[in-house]
Amino acid sequence: MKGAMPPVETSQHDTDEVTAAVKRVAAIPAGPFQERRRHPVMLSLLSRMASGVPAAVDTAGNLVAWFAGASVEAPLIFSAHLDTVFPLDTVEITEDEEAVYGPGVADDASGLAALAWLAGKLRHLPGKRTKSVLFAFTVGEEGSGGLRGIRHLLDFLLGRNDDHSLERLLPAGARSRPAALIAIDGTLGSIVSRGLHIKRRKMTWRGPGGHSWGAAGSPSAISAAAAAIARIGRIRVRPGHTTVNTGVISGGTSVNTIAPECSAEIEVRSVSGKRAAAVMTRVERTARESASASGIAVRIETLDERPGGATRSSHPCVRLLVESMRRFSIKPSFAVSSTEANAAMAEGIPALATGVVQASGAHTEAEKFFKSSLPQGLQLLLSYAAALLG
Repeated sequence: MKGAMPPVETSQHDTDEVTAAVKRVAAIPAGPFQERRRHPVMLSLLSRMASGVPAAVDTAGNLVAWFAGASVEAPLIFSAHLDTVFPLDTVEITEDEEAVYGPGVADDASGLAALAWLAGKLRHLPGKRTKSVLFAFTVGEEGSGGLRGIRHLLDFLLGRNDDHSLERLLPAGARSRPAALIAIDGTLGSIVSRGLHIKRRKMTWRGPGGHSWGAAGSPSAISAAAAAIARIGRIRVRPGHTTVNTGVISGGTSVNTIAPECSAEIEVRSVSGKRAAAVMTRVERTARESASASGIAVRIETLDERPGGATRSSHPCVRLLVESMRRFSIKPSFAVSSTEANAAMAEGIPALATGVVQASGAHTEAEKFFKSSLPQGLQLLLSYAAALLG
């Protein structure tokens, strides 16, 4: 990471090509654990936009491409995630002069398309890049995916698992501790260099059920769950530091049946790993106490445990991004969030997340990205990558 920023140029053709790629990718439904649906289109994009860059699908379902620099050791990882939050069967993508609309167009179809484009552009920069790059189009970032895709890749590089597809793709020596991980996931100008600690649980209350009239007085799983959720909502937390959210609730049989079962999915986020653990302990205790008071059982399952971490603002991967943004008159905005960078931070690997478009409506079906922001986003990405690679 020498820090030199060679002059880079992008064109209207680049913008049009990436916009078209975003629409192609986003039009393919890829909810949690359905990411492989997007493999064919991503392989097609790599073939057209980055011809000659080898790629393979690993055993976790990640699509990984390799850009060779002068040194294969300690590669740089650029990642974007294949999955969306929506388990949809069909997706409608629309466009007007201002924006491209549709679930997942920014999060993270824009990142996927931009990295396929970057893989090709790096080959045409003058001179030989010092470092090599792993382009990781990953699974398992959203929902209860547990960051399983990027964790699998890091485990392989750190020698903790084997993957024959990756062994065939990467040259000898490339299997080593990465220099840094850059996740293209977020909005233009954002810098996520601090990752939240996240704990997620599924809680299921079960009772005897029965007819609403004939078994009146029998404990209701829904009532027990509601009582617990209400108490959990009153747990004292500090917005901006620690949060608790009940995101999903389901259960019951019919309007005239005492609910035999009810489940809820509950999440704790915190900038502090200790605080996240303490609050989740209280959440679990509250669920058990509510079940006991109601005379029914509760089962608690772990859905996800995401580690947090931080990358120093003085590290080159952060410093060079700030410098690149200022070069293009983009105001850097530091944020705390949960991204694939979390997995690297937890390993002590410098990491951050940033984006290439201005967008709104993330995690809703009204999501959109503003087309006028993409040219600047592509210039920034190419300039930043060139500076990182030396």
